[in-house]
Amino acid sequence: MNPQEMTKERKTLSYRCDICKKTYCNKRNLTVHKFIHAGGKPYHCDVCGKSFSDKSHLTKHNYIHTRAKRYHCDICGKSFFQKVHLTSHKYSHTEYEMLVV
Repeated sequence: MNPQEMTKERKTLSYRCDICKKTYCNKRNLTVHKFIHAGGKPYHCDVCGKSFSDKSHLTKHNYIHTRAKRYHCDICGKSFFQKVHLTSHKYSHTEYEMLVV
């Protein structure tokens, strides 16, 4: 890595956890990370009381209660809460097609 690349990398990862030395590109991510060490989970589900260290995790969790399945399989029509679950589901169709052929 040349000196310019090293300088750029230092700038992009300029926020370092003083406990575990993990680095982040912005202060918010470092702040969220520090909750892991403190054991803090400030975001609470109003329905079931489960707690989360990051607001985005609470948002994803809330789909369980609202039953909002936003991702639909274009092959069989099955629906999922998260895109990652749809993506892994689609592999089942690929494996099935490979067995049939």
